[in-house]
Amino acid sequence: MTAPKQATGACSADLPESGVIVSAGSGRPTYGERKMEPVAHRVGRLCSQATAGQLREYAQRFGAAEVLERIADAVGHGRLDDQLEADLDRLDRAFAGNGIDGLTTGSRGFETWRGGGGHPTVTGWTCPNRQACPRAVPVDDGDPPVCGLTGEPFVETRITL
Repeated sequence: MTAPKQATGACSADLPESGVIVSAGSGRPTYGERKMEPVAHRVGRLCSQATAGQLREYAQRFGAAEVLERIADAVGHGRLDDQLEADLDRLDRAFAGNGIDGLTTGSRGFETWRGGGGHPTVTGWTCPNRQACPRAVPVDDGDPPVCGLTGEPFVETRITL
């Protein structure tokens, strides 16, 4: 059996009151724990942004002060549940309606629609010995990296997703 997960980082708001996620005997998270894991990540993101003091001011300005108070109360009591998730959604909508998107969810990314023809690709530096080494790094404005084993420069490669 694996040891329970301990609270990490400066904000333990993403864990139950005990600071430990306990699984039902198997060492794996239960369905309820897996369902609430994204909520815990959202709380952690909000917690890290709440340190400057402006969060409450903006929540008041955007008409979401009560929602923020309910979130703070739930976190203070170690409660990760559907009500907390709904309040996080309400807070996100209030902020998004005022131009601040992704308060608890992070920035959204957009991908090419795969059904639209063609194949999306990315460009990266890959090891010159691709059969032996799968290493690849993103292309930046600098010189290509060099293989630590052979000393050969990496080659620019287009990778189909």
